[in-house]
Amino acid sequence: MDDKKFDEAIKVLVMLRADVIEQGKKIDGRINEQQRALSEESDRFRRQVGNIVDNAGKTIRQETEQSLGLASEGYKKAVDELNREVGKLNKIIKSWYIGIGVVLAIAVIILFVVVRYMVVDLADRRAELESYEHAIETAKAFAESDAYICEGRICINTGKNVGNGYRQAKPRKK
Repeated sequence: MDDKKFDEAIKVLVMLRADVIEQGKKIDGRINEQQRALSEESDRFRRQVGNIVDNAGKTIRQETEQSLGLASEGYKKAVDELNREVGKLNKIIKSWYIGIGVVLAIAVIILFVVVRYMVVDLADRRAELESYEHAIETAKAFAESDAYICEGRICINTGKNVGNGYRQAKPRKK
């Protein structure tokens, strides 16, 4: 996952979360507004009932209380449903965060492995380069000397006029 896709995924998650929060606030505002309106209507209704005959007022009051009870139960159910939906969205958002965290952890592990491999590879290349530098120095010294290769070994000038004056160098003792 490249940085653009990751940034887009984060933006989408943030926008989704903001939308969910905004929708929740709107619904909460509507419910509060409806409850306020219902409360105001109920108060107005009660004042009117107070002017009516006692028996009629009692009957109307009882019916109003019953209807308010049903309405508040409906609102309570709506709020409960909203809370459940918000809980589901929170779980989805948490799972996205966990998924992103896992992807980031895997990316960090892969990055660590690649960096470690590069460090080891660079150390090997440094050793190889140093051996080449030593070989270059040896080749320069050989080229500047009075020696040549004969029968797979270095032949050096002995300074004697025997034969062509060159003989094979002795091998090193191991």
